[in-house]
Amino acid sequence: MNADTSLAAALTAEPDPPGRRSTPWAALSAVLLVLAAVTGVVAARQSPDPAPADAPATAFSAGRAMAHVDAVAGAPRPTGSARLEKARQYLVAALRGLGLNPQTVTRTACRDQPDAEATCGRVTDLHALIPGAQHGGTVVLVCHYDSNPGGPGAADDGFGVATLLETARALRAGPPQENDVMLLFTDGEEAGLLGSRAALDAGLLPDPAHSVVLNLEARGVSGPAVMFESSASNSAVVSALRDDTADAASLSSLVYGLLGSDTDFSEFRAAGRSGMGFAVVGGSARYDTALDSIANADPSGLQDLGNAILAATRNLAAANLSATVDDGPATYFPVFGRLVVYPEFVDLVAAILALAVLVTALALGRRRRTVRLSAVLAGGGGLAAAVVVAGGLGLALWELILLVRPDYVGFLSGNPFRADLPDVGAAVIAVAVAVVWWLVARRRVEPLETSLAVTAVLAVAGVAAAVLIPGASYLLVWPGLGGAAASLAAVLAPDTRWHALFWALPAAVAVVLVLPVALLLFPVTGLAMVAAPMVLLALLAAAVVAGLAAPRMRRRTVAATAAVLVLAGLALTGTGLARDTVDAAHPKELSMIYGLDADTGQANWLSPYPAAEPFVDHYVGQDSRGWTDRYPLLLAPAYRSGKAAFVSVAAPAVDRLASTPLAEGRVLQLRLHSTRPDATALAVYVDTAATPVVRAEVEGRPVRGGINHDASYGWGWGATFVGGEADLRLTVAGNRPVRLRVLAQTPGLPSAAMDLPMPDTVAGASFPSIQTLAARTVTY
Repeated sequence: MNADTSLAAALTAEPDPPGRRSTPWAALSAVLLVLAAVTGVVAARQSPDPAPADAPATAFSAGRAMAHVDAVAGAPRPTGSARLEKARQYLVAALRGLGLNPQTVTRTACRDQPDAEATCGRVTDLHALIPGAQHGGTVVLVCHYDSNPGGPGAADDGFGVATLLETARALRAGPPQENDVMLLFTDGEEAGLLGSRAALDAGLLPDPAHSVVLNLEARGVSGPAVMFESSASNSAVVSALRDDTADAASLSSLVYGLLGSDTDFSEFRAAGRSGMGFAVVGGSARYDTALDSIANADPSGLQDLGNAILAATRNLAAANLSATVDDGPATYFPVFGRLVVYPEFVDLVAAILALAVLVTALALGRRRRTVRLSAVLAGGGGLAAAVVVAGGLGLALWELILLVRPDYVGFLSGNPFRADLPDVGAAVIAVAVAVVWWLVARRRVEPLETSLAVTAVLAVAGVAAAVLIPGASYLLVWPGLGGAAASLAAVLAPDTRWHALFWALPAAVAVVLVLPVALLLFPVTGLAMVAAPMVLLALLAAAVVAGLAAPRMRRRTVAATAAVLVLAGLALTGTGLARDTVDAAHPKELSMIYGLDADTGQANWLSPYPAAEPFVDHYVGQDSRGWTDRYPLLLAPAYRSGKAAFVSVAAPAVDRLASTPLAEGRVLQLRLHSTRPDATALAVYVDTAATPVVRAEVEGRPVRGGINHDASYGWGWGATFVGGEADLRLTVAGNRPVRLRVLAQTPGLPSAAMDLPMPDTVAGASFPSIQTLAARTVTY
């Protein structure tokens, strides 16, 4: 055999498939690198210790700030209440104590969205200005000082109130900032973002071309603090969070939108304002309930929120705020506690590059006969199916949890009190899905092909995400680009025994990017939506194990492994459910309503919860039906009910002020009020089948006519007013009598009608869960 023949044989010989003989050192190094990434992520998520009251004057101190929470959050303070007036007086005194000149603005505001009932109220906003040295722009710090009628609101938004006051004190203790800082305390947020609407209507906010808004909220009673929403053009604004930042990720806005919530910043953002919204999100079981109390408010969460707000305020107060208006959208995410911020278009460029590198690796591997395209496609298809399975198991897990613990139905927008083990169980099941995919794929697919399959899913999904949901695409793009580069290196490298280490770097990148989001989603979305973090964890686990060589198992062995892992997840979940015992500190959440029909004097107990509970079952039976004909503001389609004793409660009253005929209808002027001052809201509904509403005014504020409510029972138009009595002007079509259904809404249940008091082992879910309704029909 001559030399030329030997060379040709060497060039055409099929090399050993890459990754078949990864050295133990390569596998160990890969595992250590991934573990280091996990450790770094977990360490960066630790909440800070609360600073004591004697902390440096220029620092944020939860020890000092908690005194403000104690002062304002001793009892519920809904809009129009005496408790809210007392809280406002405290704020005025505190601001004057800082040398500021607080001002109040009282006006009626309405939130009137298409195809939704209008909500109006008389609200009082409070604002004060910390002047800057140059007056070049204004940083507007916003929180609401009213609370949900069903709870004292120590965190929501006592934390916001305390943060604004302590931030103002810290700023005043140091040298003047370049820009002005405005403090805005809004009223009526809980009733429908009325205070922010009033602030915009009154022109309280400075020029949007030279200002930025930081809004403070709460979705729990403890940390972590999260920056969860921002304006569309946010590159410069988000960059202010680089120091001592709250958890922030551009994915958050997408998640927040799926939760269906709004804050004052929603109004400001819709009005074209630049800024960000912050909230503490831990302990969501107590959110918007009577348990959002001083006793349950975590100073560490307040410290986390305060650190972020004070740092961001100082950064923005020293910046050119005119540059924050049209600076373009940004992608941002934390890396070991530091925020990475870059223009959003970079994700699309990186996604296309990842796809190009992947195609190169596939083409080169196929030419060298080290990669089978069919195997990569099979592995990628299997992974896509596995991710879908993980999401489906998450949905099924929640339904299974409800079978075991039907009382969890009250936790649709947050986690139960002790959700740690169920969360771990869900995580184990998600990881199990990825491991099973890996073991099944390994029976026919080589490690390099498995890595390419994962990369293909990440790269293709990354391009789609960069186009459709760019804020979330970084979770796919950077691991996909790293995986494509690692796979190309494995194809090109002469020594393929280090394939596991090649893949360890993109796997570590996936851990750094995806794990913080998955860990945050568990408390934010709760068990009801645990499918979301399970999908992310399944994809993350697949990325981590893809570069490792797995033994070729028999099909039965793979099935047994899957069963063991899933059973382990279910066991953890079941143990967590059993451990979540009911007591005064961890009560069952329920909904109970005392409804009085003032026309007939008939009273009923109502509950939308189907789960058996001794206290509720004492008052209501098992049969359920709709009650929206009698109480149109009720949201649930069906309520269990039982007869209740008639007692005197706050009832609605209507005075006709005028009735003016028109060519094709008439104008009816009414005054709505309550027979007692403890009613927090009045609602009115019109029988639109007889007299369609053309337009309306509430306290002089125009609201839409037409149909804005379910007209199944005739009540096709409705409006709610908070904060006292209200004048209503209705323009209706036709000359037939106008039939109205009016209601008065009061927090709590009338004790005089109860022969069994509510035990301390149950509590109302988010308001309006424990309430009294009185309704009557009037015709004019």
